[in-house]
Amino acid sequence: MGNKTSLDAELKKILEDFLKTRGGVVAVSFKDLVTGEVFLHNGGRIYPAASVIKIPILMEFFRQVHEEGLNPGERVELTPGQKVGGCGVLTLMTPGLRPTLMDLAVLMITVSDNTATNILIDRLGMKKINRFLKSQGLEKTCLHRRLMIRPNTKIQKNFITAHEIMTLLSRLYYREILPDGPTEKIIGIMSGQQHIEKLPRRLPRDLKIAHKPGEITGVCHDAGIIFYPGHPYVLCVFTEGLKTAPDGDEIIGGISHALYRRVVEEYTR
Repeated sequence: MGNKTSLDAELKKILEDFLKTRGGVVAVSFKDLVTGEVFLHNGGRIYPAASVIKIPILMEFFRQVHEEGLNPGERVELTPGQKVGGCGVLTLMTPGLRPTLMDLAVLMITVSDNTATNILIDRLGMKKINRFLKSQGLEKTCLHRRLMIRPNTKIQKNFITAHEIMTLLSRLYYREILPDGPTEKIIGIMSGQQHIEKLPRRLPRDLKIAHKPGEITGVCHDAGIIFYPGHPYVLCVFTEGLKTAPDGDEIIGGISHALYRRVVEEYTR
């Protein structure tokens, strides 16, 4: 983008306006996928991962399908002991249901199903998921535990940084993780996201956005690829310490809209 100083100033003004009244700590990582320009604010700060950790789990699922012959059509029987709280629909389903691994991957992302996520973590292997993260150069992002498992101590939480998730999504887009076929499937699943109150909040409804939000008490995130025609970009906005979840939705939506507007202005001159 031609006027980086203006972009920096605009984003900082948005952050100041929101945080003046709402508190909290916000991280922003933006990458223009055409020019390579990057904007970072608290990009290296470690945050509780919430459901954004499901992005690398999805990538490791497709890596195992592509490289290790994991069968996406393999069926897993749902048992009462597998059900956990939080987001999702499997907790409402009758035990004995036999979804495929691909079904679980779709549910994990599109409706953020925690039961589906835990079944996939067990099937893929937590060590392999973390090995995948290390192989992509991510040092701070880590899966320490399954989701919604008690006790939830600080040591047992999963962690991410905005810069590292931005890096992961950029590498996905550039086909540096997997070839076209599995990459397009990952993007397709993420584009079917049903929770659209954060990054897409103030963006055109017909704009393709492949993203994964996440939310736990005091934490509100979203990370994705915004496919602005001819000029896609990655945006990760993570928040912690805000008073309410709607505060997080608003600041994420506001930052997303400001960056979208900047991209539109720059490339429609």
